Amino acid sequence: MAVIALRLGRGLGYDGRRLGELGMAACLFDVGLWELPEGVVRQADPLSPRAQDRYRSHPQLSAALVRRWGPPSDVIVEAVLEHHEREQGQGYPPGLKGPAVHPNAKIIGLADTYATLTAPPPPRLGRPAHEAIREVVRLRSRAFDPALIKALLAETSLFPPGTLVRLSSGEIGRVVELNRQHPLRPRIEVRTKPPAAPHIIDLVEAPFVYITSPVAK
Repeated sequence: MAVIALRLGRGLGYDGRRLGELGMAACLFDVGLWELPEGVVRQADPLSPRAQDRYRSHPQLSAALVRRWGPPSDVIVEAVLEHHEREQGQGYPPGLKGPAVHPNAKIIGLADTYATLTAPPPPRLGRPAHEAIREVVRLRSRAFDPALIKALLAETSLFPPGTLVRLSSGEIGRVVELNRQHPLRPRIEVRTKPPAAPHIIDLVEAPFVYITSPVAK
């Protein structure tokens, strides 16, 4: 998860100092879970209201531990404390909104959500990367800063190189190159029937053609 957060920070132009603060917070943000019973942390079924309240205390527990191990940067503590806050105030602990949430906390929150979707703790099964990205995009604005969503798309992509995709033209192709400025419009090698050779479509230069879905191999 920390690697995803750092890639987002780098994509957003963070310098070395800010990347260091972000990386430290991304490594420590969940240490408060050590203070909770295993049955609360690893419960596969929905938590009871009481257990959910205990679980939602872990950002404060994490921040307290980081302070105790300090003297830490206030930036690190703030990011740890706020990593479950969301854009429209539906997060916790206090339910901060938008500009009130530290930028590093927003990055960690998004990276943690993506990592949990793709590689959740057992026994849950992870989703393919394109499904996880689609879910994150669905939550844009309501839960996450749209600028961070764009940064995540630039770093991970809905359709990584090698993915088989179906185009709006009905053609099947393989993603061969991403475009960081336009993450949803990569270069596609379109497969054709022999003897015709495959050809490349750059979706940036073909505005009326778009990817409709991935294709199972």
